[in-house]
Amino acid sequence: MKTALANAPDLELGAGVLRPSTCEFTYPGGVRTLEPQVMQVLLVLAGSKGRVVSRDTLVEQCWDGRSISEDAINRVMSRIRQLASATGAFSLTTIRSVGYRVEAAHDAASPRLVSETRAAPIAGGRPLRAAAVAAGIIVAILALAGVGILAWPLVKPAGVPPAIRHEAYSIAVLPGVATSPDRTKALSHLGERLRLSVSRMSGLRVVDTAVIGQPGQRSATDLVLNGDVDTADGQETITLSLDDGRTGVRVWGATFDNRGPPGLGAEERAISSATRYLALWLGDRRAGLPAAREPESPDTLALVAKADRKYLEGSEARELRDWALAKQRSAEARALSDEALAREPGSVAALMLRYRVSILPFHPRDGENEAEFRARQTRAADAVNKALAINPDDPEVLIAAAKQLESVLHWDDARRLLDRAVALAPNSAEANTWYAYSLGLTGKCDAGLRHAQLASALDPERTWRGLTVPRLMLCAGRSDEAVKAYLGLVRRDRTHLFVLGDLHLILLTRRQPSEMRAVATQVREQVWGGKPPPLVAARLERLVAAADAIEGRPQRYLEMIRRDEAAVRQGSPARVGFSRSLPDALFVLALEYAHAGSTEEAMSRLEEAVRGGSLYLPWALPHGSAEFPSSVRRDPRYFALWRSSPQLSALMEERRRSVAQRTAPASAGQ
Repeated sequence: MKTALANAPDLELGAGVLRPSTCEFTYPGGVRTLEPQVMQVLLVLAGSKGRVVSRDTLVEQCWDGRSISEDAINRVMSRIRQLASATGAFSLTTIRSVGYRVEAAHDAASPRLVSETRAAPIAGGRPLRAAAVAAGIIVAILALAGVGILAWPLVKPAGVPPAIRHEAYSIAVLPGVATSPDRTKALSHLGERLRLSVSRMSGLRVVDTAVIGQPGQRSATDLVLNGDVDTADGQETITLSLDDGRTGVRVWGATFDNRGPPGLGAEERAISSATRYLALWLGDRRAGLPAAREPESPDTLALVAKADRKYLEGSEARELRDWALAKQRSAEARALSDEALAREPGSVAALMLRYRVSILPFHPRDGENEAEFRARQTRAADAVNKALAINPDDPEVLIAAAKQLESVLHWDDARRLLDRAVALAPNSAEANTWYAYSLGLTGKCDAGLRHAQLASALDPERTWRGLTVPRLMLCAGRSDEAVKAYLGLVRRDRTHLFVLGDLHLILLTRRQPSEMRAVATQVREQVWGGKPPPLVAARLERLVAAADAIEGRPQRYLEMIRRDEAAVRQGSPARVGFSRSLPDALFVLALEYAHAGSTEEAMSRLEEAVRGGSLYLPWALPHGSAEFPSSVRRDPRYFALWRSSPQLSALMEERRRSVAQRTAPASAGQ
């Protein structure tokens, strides 16, 4: 249960004193005013006397066990970390997959209650407190200014249609003409469900009748959504079409029946497809603000929040190669997902939890056969489609729908959904992360970097989130800065092997053997004190072998690459230190083969990766800052690959234009 701050006793923490009644932290250098929630968490951490406190315990004692987002916890921990750094009175340590620990700095005494003998007053205390308050106001103003500066790219980011319309577009939902009682009932039900789903979309205003633009009439209805139901031979077939009310031009249409994969019926698939297309249409215009909604059940949200923490712990365990813990936490998250949906089948939060626990990895799990793998992927897709019909304005739903479109090579449509997600939730770390990657894929790396930096600032505790920044730095051609950023992440989270893997790739593309060996030595000696664990040591040896390959001695590096490829094809790519899908792993291996001088193996693996839907390293694609080496680019198959489908051709042309626009000002000034 939360502490009643007004009546709580003062508590010493290192060289400072926590004063709950005034929400202040007094230390030898001054006084800091804290947010009440930050004070709540600090009291629990300080009272643990150096023991680790789990996230579940913090939620139970500081938020009364109610449902909160991971972002909320991360923001509080970020503020405590900033307080520790600014005052030097204590330190905050994150114990991955376990929790947090607060310790007094410089071997100060353990935290204790301040009773009759209070800490000695600071000389000039009253003026100092006034100065602290004034400083707090200045910091708040600067923080608000910073938010404005950070938010500006969201208002009009490069490469995004500039038109932003805040008033709603009008749409008429008109079911077809009934010719029988059964058809009347079916059409009425379809029309009601379509109106309900469309009315939930911010930026759209549902009207009763369509008005076609004619001289002397009132303004035309922007969109007209027509629906029809055919129940011939006992088979329900639904046809939907969307017309521009001003021109009468059909902009979308589709037919749905019950002969699709098991899961959603024709009506559910029709409604989710209509809302998905309308979200795409609105994504171009970035219209509206999130609509007010009835809140979901607190009990369901509490289950989802608990499951999210289990899911996050499982993800972190995978990053640490603790496969037993990862499997256990994933199973716990899946069980909580089932319980949440059993309580409230229409909960978007529960549906998206079902999506998260089902979608990864993109290959059979341990002990999972091919049929079970396909069924799991279908469950994930069904969850997104159901959530789209219920709340097509939920940013998490839009992000998941965008990922689905990317998997079938519809990158432009995916970015339009992400446009909308960011417009609706500009302070969502998840939305900004995926938007950054989407912009990078189309060559808009500078705009993508701004969103990556914002995402990292919104979620500073997650190393995975921090990886977005150096990746987009490299995309923007700022490889020196990217290397420094990667090294900073290695020092902050030295057990995170994916960081080392990314650093390896950027150093490989720079092709400076002395730099590669120097970084390997720095990580081994300075970060690990000369005694890295076996998995880290193997990764550092791989970097040294790559340096040898660049100097003309590729055999050892090629043996490592081929061994890893065999392991990736036989089992889970993540277990070998790659991403969670075989095509992504093959893309990385293709780049390594290329820099090791094996053009044939590089080209073969790259073709297989792209056919599998992977464009894992945007900066290594055509027109990228670190494209594949010239030996591969001269291969005729390389040129043909990027024109092997209309989607790939369009993407490469967009990348070319983006690079031309970025370099044009520099060229003009020369």
